[in-house]
Amino acid sequence: MVIVPGATITELEQKTNEALNRVSGEIRRLGLSLAVNKTEAVLFTYKYKHGNPALLLDGQALVLKQQMKYLGMVVDGKLLFKEHTYDAAANRKTERTANQLARFIPKSGGPKQLRRKLYVAVTQSVLLCGFPSWAHTLEYVPGNVVHINRVQRNSLLRSICASQKRHQTSSPGCPLLTFSPRTQHVVPGN
Repeated sequence: MVIVPGATITELEQKTNEALNRVSGEIRRLGLSLAVNKTEAVLFTYKYKHGNPALLLDGQALVLKQQMKYLGMVVDGKLLFKEHTYDAAANRKTERTANQLARFIPKSGGPKQLRRKLYVAVTQSVLLCGFPSWAHTLEYVPGNVVHINRVQRNSLLRSICASQKRHQTSSPGCPLLTFSPRTQHVVPGN
């Protein structure tokens, strides 16, 4: 990954092309080659209107994209992580994981409390992947909070309903989480 800062588009273009040439030269020196068609470039900016730099890698132009996937997170050019939270929550990634895990829980008699805790913990782990990176967006993008809370509530309700099938009134022992973007932590709610 190459990250290059620049105050103007011209400066950014010049610095980025120099960095890409150095990286390409080192890779060729090692006897390897780059797949330029698989290389992604994203311009990170908060400006509404901006020009696009002309980026070249091994003589071929790189196409700027709106977002890219890096280490399992979808990172967009404005760093709002809308697509990431949508992919994790609304696109059913977490729900698919939860459904796969629920298949291992016996249908008759309901799951035991430890299995319900495991179920909730795994779904929250998938849902909150990379939370410290995108926690700041919860203040500015209310849609991210809506997506996350919907999936989290469904997970907890499924776990609680499973406990009531066993005629127990206890909760799974996993409280609803409150997101604190200022401290970038997930804290148990009331």
